[in-house]
Amino acid sequence: MESFKRVDCWALGGSLLNLLVAMFVLVDIINPEKAFPYTCYWSNTGIRVSGLCNLFLCILITSGFVGFAIRKELKTGILHLLLAGVVLIGVLMWFDLWWGSTFYYGEVRDKQGLGFPWRSWIGFCYVIWRVKISVRFDTPFRKYLVMIIITVLLWCLWEAVLEPWQLWQS
Repeated sequence: MESFKRVDCWALGGSLLNLLVAMFVLVDIINPEKAFPYTCYWSNTGIRVSGLCNLFLCILITSGFVGFAIRKELKTGILHLLLAGVVLIGVLMWFDLWWGSTFYYGEVRDKQGLGFPWRSWIGFCYVIWRVKISVRFDTPFRKYLVMIIITVLLWCLWEAVLEPWQLWQS
């Protein structure tokens, strides 16, 4: 059994915020006919599927974290499923960027802010702080080092796709 930790409080708050954003996206997916500048973008099938998958994962993760906060403990297997969902949301953001840049050719190209992939970074770093790999690795210095490596890798990936995917256009 895994016990509830301070980092899980932050994850609960982040998952609630992420769920709130996903709910706003759901409104745009369900009602694309309203006078909204990104209606054409959200009516694209790939963007809709990505948005619905994101919403589904957000609901599962948020309900998992709420249950975790109430019971103050969680089975290790369910915690690993929760962490896998967090990683999937981070990867789904990159899929959304790729799909919108590759298959969407409308005049408005909004892709979640287009800046550094904060949501991916936060999710990956949460997993680093929550998972215990070995006693030797489980030191704050090594976890911070892995966070720095993740930051550099995500920054390099974002810089590598900035030009080919034309992420500066919004």
